[in-house]
Amino acid sequence: MTEPVAALIEDFARRLDAADVAFGHGAADARAEAELLVRGYLQGHAWNADAPAALRALLRRRIEARIPAAHLTGFAWFAGRWFEAPPGVMIPRSPLQEAIVQGMRPWCRQSPRQVLDLCCGGGALGIAAALRLPQARVTLVDIDPLAVACARRNIDRFGLAVRVRARVGSLFDGLVPQRFDLILANPPYVPVAELDALPPEYRCEPRQGLAAGSDGLDCWRGILAQLDRWLQPRGLLAGEAGNAAGVLQRAYPALPFVWLELKRAQRLADGGFGVFVLDAGPYGDAANPGCVIGSAAMPARRD
Repeated sequence: MTEPVAALIEDFARRLDAADVAFGHGAADARAEAELLVRGYLQGHAWNADAPAALRALLRRRIEARIPAAHLTGFAWFAGRWFEAPPGVMIPRSPLQEAIVQGMRPWCRQSPRQVLDLCCGGGALGIAAALRLPQARVTLVDIDPLAVACARRNIDRFGLAVRVRARVGSLFDGLVPQRFDLILANPPYVPVAELDALPPEYRCEPRQGLAAGSDGLDCWRGILAQLDRWLQPRGLLAGEAGNAAGVLQRAYPALPFVWLELKRAQRLADGGFGVFVLDAGPYGDAANPGCVIGSAAMPARRD
């Protein structure tokens, strides 16, 4: 099987390289996109005499309809594993995966026992954390029932139902009051005015998974305004702000964001990766946890 698959990937890479398509849903270039298309298809289908023709039909749709590979195959490669990623659900590609694969070292002060994944989409970030941190219990939250249904299938896919749960909710709303050692957040961060300028591939994803108000910070304001109530005194927030990173930093100058340098991720236009960690440790204690995070977040909050 290896030889014809490899040949097909190379042929698809040449065709994608010559086509007017955009990459950015887990692939940085035509070769990577071709591999996602072929190997993603093989997650749900056997390699047989019909496979090359079926794959060529998918390639035509990729080029003509500008549909990302994951939504054509139903599978996305993330943090070294295949996750379900059907049409209508955000495709996992956060560069935070690199930090999660490292066990959030050296940023976590202690091994996380309780993890929260906000705006989880299909659950890839939180599930990757659960797989890397076998002692952790993980809660996945998303406002979209379709995404949560996908997350639950991915939980079952990896046999994690004992330690991982997914629920529908808007950020922290409806959660049982508790504090988390690690909060992961990859919320929407695209300014509404910029959505129509994105390549057609991004229009395949739910708009609410991308749009975040006039400056891209609507969700981040909601998260930071409540963070001191949900994060352990020695806990860690790991988040993605993408191209809104500079806007976020300027909106919260008192918060000591640590913007991560990564080895495998693709750099953004500003030269960074758009992901950060925020350590609660220096800003609270058992008597008054998270006090500086909470007060620093207040000036940027919108009522």
